[in-house]
Amino acid sequence: MNYIAGALIGIAVGEIYGLYILGPMMESLEASLAIGLAIGIGLGNAIGTYMKERR
Repeated sequence: MNYIAGALIGIAVGEIYGLYILGPMMESLEASLAIGLAIGIGLGNAIGTYMKERR
């Protein structure tokens, strides 16, 4: 359950980052969203691991 919550938080943060920060710098919207998704998956994995270790 921690990994699911961490992944949702991480993907949301990564998509916002990709859309609003990388979007104006890149010409392709799909590429910026894909980079945001990759960042979000990595961030979500880190958040889920942190939440699991904190217990």
